[in-house]
Amino acid sequence: MQYSVQELSKIVNGVEHFSNSGLIEELVIDTRSFFHAKKSLFIALKGVKRNGHDYIEVAYKKGIRNFLVESLPLNILEDSNFILVPSCLIALQEMAKYHRKTHNIISLGITGSHGKTVVKEWISQLLSHHKSIVKSPKSYNSQIGVPLSVLGIQKNNEYGVFEAGISQPNEMAVLEAIIQPTIGVLCNITNAHIQNFKNKEELIDEKIKLFSNCTAIVTNTNNALVLNKINTKYPNIKIISWGSEENASIKIIKISIKNDCTFLVFSYKETHYSIKIPFTDNASIENSCTVFATLVALNLNLTEFIDDFNKLTPVEMRLEITEGINNCLIINDGYHSDLHSIKTALEVLTHQKKVNKTVILSS
Repeated sequence: MQYSVQELSKIVNGVEHFSNSGLIEELVIDTRSFFHAKKSLFIALKGVKRNGHDYIEVAYKKGIRNFLVESLPLNILEDSNFILVPSCLIALQEMAKYHRKTHNIISLGITGSHGKTVVKEWISQLLSHHKSIVKSPKSYNSQIGVPLSVLGIQKNNEYGVFEAGISQPNEMAVLEAIIQPTIGVLCNITNAHIQNFKNKEELIDEKIKLFSNCTAIVTNTNNALVLNKINTKYPNIKIISWGSEENASIKIIKISIKNDCTFLVFSYKETHYSIKIPFTDNASIENSCTVFATLVALNLNLTEFIDDFNKLTPVEMRLEITEGINNCLIINDGYHSDLHSIKTALEVLTHQKKVNKTVILSS
């Protein structure tokens, strides 16, 4: 991104307290991160445990001179620019909406309970061999993470690959307006975060709000409730479904496992496609099917991507398998700790040929 501080103030309808003009190329929400101070805007976000306004002087001492705030500091800092807004979070989201509208890219919006980050990373790995892409860093899928991701769009990008996560009702409409997805991708839905919803149906309804303006939606046929809701709510949007069922747009013909690899054969429009992935667990197989279906939804030449599936790499802290000392293997699944993730991790563990196996669980 590259905006003058005056432009950003107008975008968010801020009240200006300026000492000079400044060019903004970075947004800072954590003073402990690395940043180019002179071209940064510090956003004083209020969180549950911390208030960004308490760190304005820290940011100033590190060289930042541009601030987005909800209240001015008692002592106005010398040679600094302040944009005063009612809500820094809403202002951040408004910046991202504006930035997205000014860039004509094909945007992928990925949601679900599990698999979002892996699918995002794998789609990005495949597309990056052929296209210029921007993606959500790490697991930036929240009300703060999504706008920060979208603000990373640059002029040369052709595709944007963004994940959207929600934990409360009425959150997804905000993320949809920021991502403005062209293609919607739905990963596996479980009961994660269901405690904040009346039931699973309400959770599903909230998640699929991401797809309200898409041209196509990718989903599997495993969950009839999910598929029926999508078909009912979006009868005019193209559905690219995958599964072993007859009604699947992309039908799985065969799955075979050999030498720590999985071979999958798909049938799409009377043509068979075979891919090989370097994983054998069910979660990775499901995620690779979702990735393949996404390539179909993008109307890309599938044969260009077939060989690249075997080059997919694990996502950091998502079932990473690394060599330890004394002929040990370490499986790191430290990102999630819900029951579904533990089940998946144990399944991967059982596939290892080691005799002695140990599980370490945090509190």
